[in-house]
Amino acid sequence: MKGFIFKCSFFMMMALATACAAADAFIPEGDTLSVLAAAPLAAAPLAAVAAGFDVSKLKCMSIDEFNRLKERCPRLYVIDVVIDADESYQFIVKRPDRSFLSAIADKKEDIDAANDLIIKNLLVGGDRDALNDGLVFAGFMKQVGEVMEQGRGFFAKA
Repeated sequence: MKGFIFKCSFFMMMALATACAAADAFIPEGDTLSVLAAAPLAAAPLAAVAAGFDVSKLKCMSIDEFNRLKERCPRLYVIDVVIDADESYQFIVKRPDRSFLSAIADKKEDIDAANDLIIKNLLVGGDRDALNDGLVFAGFMKQVGEVMEQGRGFFAKA
């Protein structure tokens, strides 16, 4: 079981690193405008939908749609990807389950298939077409990585 969990964690980090590296590869050295445009991406907030989340800040769906979604998927995360002051995107993802982790472990050789699996299985709200933009995709994947990191456990020899 430890090996399986390690493979899933390792594979998720590799997929996310690939997405972020791909976005960085398109920023020419010395191109300050591109660097400034990408800078807010790192500060894009991730909000777990809990008692403290302000539902009025939802941009990607109505509050009624969100409440219906919350009944089906009780553990949701809101991801805001900010490109610049005039361009931002909002996505809602659900917490991964064991079947998803098993499926992603099977995709360890194909990063594109793994990324598609992440989008197909975890993304439950937001503009899927916006993920075709490299900066939006990289910001989205970075935030999904933070969701996955929340489940990291620690153990010590007793």
